[in-house]
Amino acid sequence: MRAGQISYVQLIFLVMMSSGFYNHVILTPPILNVARRDAWISASMTSVSFFVVLFIIYIIHKLTKDRPLLQYLEEGFGKAGKWIFMIPLLTYLLLSGFITYFDTIMWTKVSYLQSTPKIFLAVLTLAVVLLMLKEGVQTLAISAGVLLPFVVLLGIFVAVANLQDKDYSLLFPVVAEGWEPVWKGFIVGSSGAIDLIIILCIQHQVKKKMAFWKYLIFGALLLNLFVSPITGAIAMFGPEHGAELRYPAFEQWRMVSIGSYITHVDYLTIYQWLSGAVIRIALIIYLLPSFFTIKKVKAKRWIQLGYAVILVLSLYTPLSDMQFYYLLKKFVLPGFVYGMGVYLFLLLGAVVWIYRRRTS
Repeated sequence: MRAGQISYVQLIFLVMMSSGFYNHVILTPPILNVARRDAWISASMTSVSFFVVLFIIYIIHKLTKDRPLLQYLEEGFGKAGKWIFMIPLLTYLLLSGFITYFDTIMWTKVSYLQSTPKIFLAVLTLAVVLLMLKEGVQTLAISAGVLLPFVVLLGIFVAVANLQDKDYSLLFPVVAEGWEPVWKGFIVGSSGAIDLIIILCIQHQVKKKMAFWKYLIFGALLLNLFVSPITGAIAMFGPEHGAELRYPAFEQWRMVSIGSYITHVDYLTIYQWLSGAVIRIALIIYLLPSFFTIKKVKAKRWIQLGYAVILVLSLYTPLSDMQFYYLLKKFVLPGFVYGMGVYLFLLLGAVVWIYRRRTS
């Protein structure tokens, strides 16, 4: 394996930690809030979105072969064409990094480090991220591979431990309030499928080309990560109370009790949350220099450091957690779905056009 390349399995580790965090943590509260009891129906329906997005990514990967996507577009349309397609993708990554970072710091402050200065949490988190990036994507993939098994085991543990407190009859009746909440939840949930667009940014670093069924594995695993906490929250807290929880996955951890002596194990979710958040932020920061024609390692480091500084400063904007949550639910997530959905189809058309022109 050449330097800078990763295997298919390592790609699974990265995607499961990054997009898995996004689906499991970021998307669960808003979809519960907009769809309530039918949130699990909305989440299940996103299987269509996952299939469509993964099929588009597969076709693009197949046609571009081992070439970086932006380089392929530049060869076909020139620098202007490259920038037209680069700006939406870059904007998506920058916003995704901010959403993950802001939500993580806010959750940390609210849940278990209320008295710790925000600047300390902000700098410490990014210091860990930048340290992981020092040796490149292979180190990041290996780190994800080490962290993921424990994240999965903890997820199974909390699901099994809380079975005694869950009433799955609360999932029914379905569509009692009509299809509008289901549709709204579907739009919010489909942003989880859109997030797989990150694969396009790293596809050329995967050692071997992947068959379509391997892409479908991503979709199946992420869909399970998405639906499980939603059904669990409804079954445990009910559709009304569950819809009002800011961090339903965390609240499920707080309910864990085994016998009379084992309680308050919610500290274990800190490992889960921070593992996913750090890998996701690190992957986004790693990808940023690839959008620019930069070969010097030092220049790439400055771009990464610059974005890290912007993330820290963003915490001091006059934006409360509830304002952030409202904007995320009402505008940002639907905007991702509609905007990046159109972008994906335009990108597919552009790649197919370049490929046909070259082969004709």
